[in-house]
Amino acid sequence: MTQPAAERAAVYRFFGSDDKLLYVGVTERFGTRWSTHARQQPWWPQVIRQAVTWYGTRTEALAVEAAAIKAELPAHNIAHMPKPPRPPRRGEDLDHTFITRFRIPRRMWTAYGAVTERLGTDRSSDLVDHVRATIRAHGNTHEIAELEAAEQELAERRSRKGGRPAKGAS
Repeated sequence: MTQPAAERAAVYRFFGSDDKLLYVGVTERFGTRWSTHARQQPWWPQVIRQAVTWYGTRTEALAVEAAAIKAELPAHNIAHMPKPPRPPRRGEDLDHTFITRFRIPRRMWTAYGAVTERLGTDRSSDLVDHVRATIRAHGNTHEIAELEAAEQELAERRSRKGGRPAKGAS
């Protein structure tokens, strides 16, 4: 049984000169979507050709679009693109560990603290160990090299400062 046309969606790619990929998108209605691009996008005059592939559902097309943007790196997509590293802020020391915040239910955080204490560690050390293990297990060559560089920085910093004091030591 074929699906109604209204449920189908297409992934489209716009190419410029030398077959440079300009943009990847999803639509059910080409005329409307392409007219919007023509009115709003400064790169539209660069479009020389397009390629279209239809999918059975919008959900499927959106997944293909996200994967295509990540893998093919079109020149003008913003969503799903890797974010460039943030430049350091004025006065920010690159040779410094930074404090980061994330959301977690307080009860979970408290229980996690109790568990890590029973294990003879603390939440920060346990989280850093988890980050290391995750990068080692799943990181690409660049990410593993970044981990090794960070480990070297930590070792150098600790040797300059006489090592990190034990938690609670005065």
